[in-house]
Amino acid sequence: LTQLKGNFRFDYAKGLSGKNIKAMAFDKPLSADIFAEGKPGAPVTRIAASSQITIKRLTDWLNVTQPLPVSGDLPYQLQVTLSGADSQLLINSNLKGVTVDLPAPFGKAADETRDTDFRMNLQGPERRVGVGYGNLANFAFAAPAGKFADGRGELFLGQGGAIVPDAKGLRVRGSLSELDIAPWQAIAERYAGNDPGGSAKQLLNSVDLQIGKLTAMGTTLDQ
Repeated sequence: LTQLKGNFRFDYAKGLSGKNIKAMAFDKPLSADIFAEGKPGAPVTRIAASSQITIKRLTDWLNVTQPLPVSGDLPYQLQVTLSGADSQLLINSNLKGVTVDLPAPFGKAADETRDTDFRMNLQGPERRVGVGYGNLANFAFAAPAGKFADGRGELFLGQGGAIVPDAKGLRVRGSLSELDIAPWQAIAERYAGNDPGGSAKQLLNSVDLQIGKLTAMGTTLDQ
């Protein structure tokens, strides 16, 4: 953060608060408020902020070198709750301004919106992550802090919730009305080169999908 301005107040019983906070984050203007919601002996601070960030700037900051099928400017509303063991991060976005280069129904143009949320705990022996992508997909994952490869998770396609499984690795479940293999192969070649899947392929341990219509190698199969 740079150019930070605002009115701040610290209450030893409740926590830090602030109003009309302005700053620059990743070269974009950010506005925020800070709420003190604790009680004596258990201070709680909640930070609510909104801004936007270019996908390129975000991936550079995260040290992601693998090409991704996502580009544009990402608007977001961020909420951080600092409450000891219950500390968590929540990010919401309608993705307006973001292009998702994936086959239907998962892709989207920049002028389209798709409500998306990201949730993660900030304390404890493992990080638990949840992602919702409209009504198209949900992702739940848990891993020891700093040990992503030892994690366990589920990607659920279609309407329904993802559940963190007990077994290590990633499982894929859910349903699709139709699936054409060719566009997905093209996406894999475009973004993964000669190693489609990479570490995700090593992490994957099961797939259980109900597909209404499957198209592969010029042949269409209806359920």
